[in-house]
Amino acid sequence: MSAAAVTRAQLDQLAGRLMLEYREAGEPPYGLLTDSMGVSKSTVSRLLNGTGRTLPRWWKVEALLTACEVQDATIEEIKRMWIAIRNVQKPIFFDTEAIWSD
Repeated sequence: MSAAAVTRAQLDQLAGRLMLEYREAGEPPYGLLTDSMGVSKSTVSRLLNGTGRTLPRWWKVEALLTACEVQDATIEEIKRMWIAIRNVQKPIFFDTEAIWSD
């Protein structure tokens, strides 16, 4: 399976998890969320429906979860999902020998 396919599946999983948290919060109106998050209604829609082509920035995901009053432990779990996707999309490579050679 290609990295792009894995990433699409992961993006769908993340969107599904965000929708679950939104639903558990009682599906607050987008207008309330946008006021709290400082983003547009279309941004909220893309987050919840997974219609964006790329991974949303973490601050937007965290703002949505905070606006839905999601517990900190759940936010951390979702952040680990987000990091896993980000690592597939844009791996970080560094030379550990250079770091420890001094």
